[in-house]
Formats: sequence, structure tokens, C-alpha cells
Amino acid sequence: SRRAGGPALAGVVTWTWWPAAGGGGSLKRESSEAPYWPGGGSNWTTPHDRVSCQDGFVFSVAAKACQPCPRGTRLLARRCVPCEPGSYGPDLASVQCSRCQVGYANESGMATCHACPPNTRRPPSSLGESVFECECLNGYYAKHGPGKRCDLCPAGAVCPGGNSSPHPQWGFYGDKECVLTASCDSWDRFYQCNPELNCEGGANFSCVGGREGRKCQKPAGGYSVIGGLWTWECGKYGSI
Repeated sequence: SRRAGGPALAGVVTWTWWPAAGGGGSLKRESSEAPYWPGGGSNWTTPHDRVSCQDGFVFSVAAKACQPCPRGTRLLARRCVPCEPGSYGPDLASVQCSRCQVGYANESGMATCHACPPNTRRPPSSLGESVFECECLNGYYAKHGPGKRCDLCPAGAVCPGGNSSPHPQWGFYGDKECVLTASCDSWDRFYQCNPELNCEGGANFSCVGGREGRKCQKPAGGYSVIGGLWTWECGKYGSI
């Protein structure tokens, strides 16, 4: 049909971007019919919603050409959208973003993942959206707090890694409240017991049965110390 006073209406015209070997390229009209821009004019720019660009490219009205989605984005519904936190887009013209296998991406639109701080790693099951997902390696502890580098385990301690606090080895003493709350200046110091057998250590910061206090030197309630070495439970075997 023909609209009164206007040119003949044409069918939908599809344009495809053909890259050139040496760079650049040109648009190729896939229909032989003369294009028609609504309104009756013929001096129109290519309607960008009718241009078919190759995967990962979108049509730029300003450049009048198909251009690649930038790094840190992906193609979605003919638009370049930023990669979500936890993912990144390392290449131009991406149609999908990649999850951070190591490290993390804490912002949208990242082209690379941040590395975890020294002596830490991110568990594979975590989302990779924050530095606070990075945990200490086995044999290290978070001396400087979460999200920071981890230090080598202090002398006399065991450091299981992750978010766990260090605890004393057998034969060493640590102040449990100080260590678990990091509330003392010397919270990460551990002391050798004398004799060593007084201190069982471990995750419970245990003294040998019947002992308590600093370096496990005091008898616990209901116990007495014989010869400075042995503990005796009062009343268990009669009076002493």
C-alpha cells in the first residue's frame, strides 16, 4: 500500500555489520527495497534497532557502526551491561562474564579479579564478591584482622588457617580470652610451660587435670600440689 502524499512503504530492512580485514568495516543492507524512515523522509540515519551486529557488538548511533562491548561488560538484549560482583569480563565483545575462580570482584563492571591478600585464599564455594571471603592458609593467622594479609604462625602455637585463631601446642600456654578476642597487646604470644607436661594446649587451651592459671602453675579448686609437680585431688585418697 501507499500512504497518501508519501513514498511507498517498504518492508523491514535489516542491516548487518561486515568487519574489514584491516580494521573498520561497513554496513550491508540485506533487503533490496528502498529503506523508508517513518515520517516520509529519505535522508535518515540507520535505525539502530534494526541493525544486526555480530555477537558481543552493539550499534553505535554516534559512530554509525557496530562496536564491541567493552571489557567488564557483556551483551544482553542488544545492550552492554556490567558484569556483576563476583564475576569479570576480561575481553572485548563478551557475551557472558566469568566467575572469579580465585580472588574476588567486589564491584560491578570489573575486567579482572582482585587477588586475595598474601597468605590467604578464597574457598571455592564462596561467591568471590568481597576481600573478607579470603581466609588464612594453613599455618598462618589473621594478625591484622579480616581482609588483610596473614602472618606465619607464632612460636609455640598451632594455626589451622581459615578464620580460626591460633592455639597453644602441647607444652605451651596461651591466654585464651586474650587470643580469642584479640583484646590484649600480647594476644598472639605463647609461653613454654615448666614443666611442659602441665600444659596440654590444643583448641581448648587446656591445662593438665587439676591445674589452672598462667602457665598452668596453680592447683585448680579441690586440688593441691605435691612437690611442686604433682596434683592431688583433695579427699579422693584420704588426707595428706
